Amino acid sequence: MIINLNPAITLYVIVGFFVLFSYIVLIMFAIKGIIRLSLTAEPNYSNDKPFISVVVAFRNEASNLNNLCNYLLNQNYPVNKYEIILVDDYSTDNWRDIFDSKSERLMVISSFREGKKAALREGILHAKGDIIVTTDADCILQKNWLNVISSSMLVNSFQMLIGPVKMESENNFFGRFQVIDFLSLQLVGLGLAKCNFPIMCNGANISYMRSGYIKYNDQLNDKFLSGDDQFLLHSFKKSGFSIGAIISDTSLVCTKVEKGIKSLLKQRIRWASKSTGYTDWQTIIVALLVFWVNLFWVSFSVLMFFNTILWPFFVLFVLLKAFVDRSLLKPGSQLFQIRWDEFLFWIMQLLHPFFICIVVFSSFIVPVSWKGRQIIKG
Repeated sequence: MIINLNPAITLYVIVGFFVLFSYIVLIMFAIKGIIRLSLTAEPNYSNDKPFISVVVAFRNEASNLNNLCNYLLNQNYPVNKYEIILVDDYSTDNWRDIFDSKSERLMVISSFREGKKAALREGILHAKGDIIVTTDADCILQKNWLNVISSSMLVNSFQMLIGPVKMESENNFFGRFQVIDFLSLQLVGLGLAKCNFPIMCNGANISYMRSGYIKYNDQLNDKFLSGDDQFLLHSFKKSGFSIGAIISDTSLVCTKVEKGIKSLLKQRIRWASKSTGYTDWQTIIVALLVFWVNLFWVSFSVLMFFNTILWPFFVLFVLLKAFVDRSLLKPGSQLFQIRWDEFLFWIMQLLHPFFICIVVFSSFIVPVSWKGRQIIKG
């Protein structure tokens, strides 16, 4: 059967599938990196332990600080080889009560300027370690977390190490949706980093040399309250520093999903809004490619109701995208110890493109606040 398309429809289909095939190439590179990471043995813990400074910026995290301190104080790492620096970012809750009975090994200071970047900068200026390790106050850490970080950085001479972050939730659709959505970000970021193409990291599990941070901390785009992780990654990358990635049970950091749709959208819009400050062209291209493939998915699904000739193209588009997404997510879920749910995957294939488009468009027009602060979008 010969399908006759008018020139406008023909151009639309050609551009759509060009974007899709470019997206497939991108995901195949990520899959290659994930396979390489899965085959990379965790390095033996070195007897030569560098001094590590764990720096955590927090704001209104009184409910999480007790657990965080326990995770950090109980690391299987020599107590004389690491320090813990907690920096208050103008909290308004009762966080000070948490530290009344805590160890003297905790250094708790207050930031002199607002924003996570400013708080981290304050902590790092007080740090004595050669290696800076950051996480978030609501995270769950493994006992050998610092061991695997220090060994990985020493063995490979990394200037920066991107670690895995996993979202955990109760067994409901809303929570599982966030888990898989976040997993996709993690797998692409870690996989591309392993292919020497680092574009993405998460401040909940990132380590870097203090000397590099001191040299480039003035390039963190301070007009954005967030983005401490991404802008630092881009600075290190631009300078030619060695950037590595790791995935292992020991290096895995767990965090919580958002509790409601409103808070989820605010979180994702906040993440998207800082992209206007990106200058790394590779990151910009990947972000645009992911957005455009989802935008074409959505537009195909709408236009096919007005022009039935688009139905076969839409079905092919959906199947090809689903095939490559599944090829990344299913093995990746095993590495992150996430139960695979085939039904959830296909439901997300139908819903996720709309979610992405809503987040991206909203990031340009919807004012976003975080813990009582207005987010600057650039």
